[in-house]
Amino acid sequence: MMTGARPICLLGTMGGGKTQRLADYADDFEQRGIQYIAFKPSNSPREGIDGHTNEIVSRRRSRIPASIIDWDRPEQILDKLNNHIDGVLIDEYHLFDPRLEDVLFTLMRMDIQPIIAGLTADYGAVPYEMLPFFLNYGFEFEFLYGKCKKVEGCNKVGTFNQALKGDELLAYDPKVRRMKGDIKKTDDPKEKVTFTAACVRHFEFPLGAPKNLRDILKGPEDLLKIRRVE
Repeated sequence: MMTGARPICLLGTMGGGKTQRLADYADDFEQRGIQYIAFKPSNSPREGIDGHTNEIVSRRRSRIPASIIDWDRPEQILDKLNNHIDGVLIDEYHLFDPRLEDVLFTLMRMDIQPIIAGLTADYGAVPYEMLPFFLNYGFEFEFLYGKCKKVEGCNKVGTFNQALKGDELLAYDPKVRRMKGDIKKTDDPKEKVTFTAACVRHFEFPLGAPKNLRDILKGPEDLLKIRRVE
């Protein structure tokens, strides 16, 4: 790893500028002549922003050339490396299989700096499984939150992700917490699914979300067994 360079984790909520910050790091690498490679998961077309293209595109349209990796085969990242790579950028880390931990560990052992971006928690307020890994392995954190759009005119810091189907809360299903990032077009406003940041005042736990916050670090299968909101 570059001397003194710590692994970096860009966490937050929808619309917080995580991908733009990742693009800033890419620009910094280029200006310093550091060779890097970027990746994104196959199950995240970024809500129509970058589609299934070999680019990571921020909402401000900053672009990073990137390879698409099968979400359930994160080890493919290692196959793309060469001896000249000093940095690896990964967008939408939370949509990868948690075995991405093994890949990140290997990168650090190879002295390659990983910089990853993604959500802290899903729309049921359940943190993604890799957070303990980031803490244990000394990742430097940057938290980037969108503004609350749940209630018109709020604009407070949105520390939660809220999913809506039409105007109603989307019921929580832990089996699809790695759902695709694209929102399918529909002419029926009642069927349209949207995701938005919500502040602590306006966030609502959806049906099926964990009822006891002590259970939030359990895996998807365990989340099906615990007592949930009814």
